[in-house]
Amino acid sequence: MTQITIPQTLTIVPDDTAFIIARINRKDFLGQLLFLRGATPISFVCVLEPDMKKTDNPFYIKAEKAFTIVKIARVNGMVNFQYDAGVLRRLSKEGKSPDDFRRGGSYHTAVLSEDDKLTPLCIHKVDAALVVGWHPRHRDIIDGRPVGDDKKAIPLADCQVNPFHAADIARIDSGRYYLRFMYLRSETEFRRLADNSLVNKDEVTPWLNDKSTYDNQGLDSPLIFQTYGVDTLRQAYFDKRGFTITDL
Repeated sequence: MTQITIPQTLTIVPDDTAFIIARINRKDFLGQLLFLRGATPISFVCVLEPDMKKTDNPFYIKAEKAFTIVKIARVNGMVNFQYDAGVLRRLSKEGKSPDDFRRGGSYHTAVLSEDDKLTPLCIHKVDAALVVGWHPRHRDIIDGRPVGDDKKAIPLADCQVNPFHAADIARIDSGRYYLRFMYLRSETEFRRLADNSLVNKDEVTPWLNDKSTYDNQGLDSPLIFQTYGVDTLRQAYFDKRGFTITDL
């Protein structure tokens, strides 16, 4: 299988002429993210499995349960942002009521600094619970998952774990974390795994799953909140520093 390379058209090119990209392994990269305080712009390049339908999809091999293409994206966003507060500010600007915001749950929980501030990272609740445990309000746990009085598993989005702090990060493999960010814009393309060749977007678009409309926010211009696996990141730029991220 051909090694997927980042095309020059998607490589991060910052405005800072003194910009230098440093090679860094994924574990140390997590540490760099944890140094960030307050809302911080970020740009990154990632290679990930496309979010596509599988049935009759010519880019999906059913027998191998695998796609034959990958998505390469250069993304601009903002980390360490307060999601609820951001939605409420936008509602106010649009002249709408805070009650229009229907808050939902999440499969992830934020990684907190030692002084309980947000960091750019989050982790799946099941992974977090292995280290810090489920919140005491969940009295009954069966097969590692909170259950209700009927002994049925509580939907994960409605479950709560104890606070997960930066000091706990070393206890879970670095590839299990996610970058938590407010999406601003992106450029994407699709490449074949077999030979790294470019795939026409018009061929791919009919097979892509519909994106979330964020209707629960009640906004005309919704705040787009996303999480990308840290193991998908290949390059990143933030705080006037650039990184090429390796698995070593």
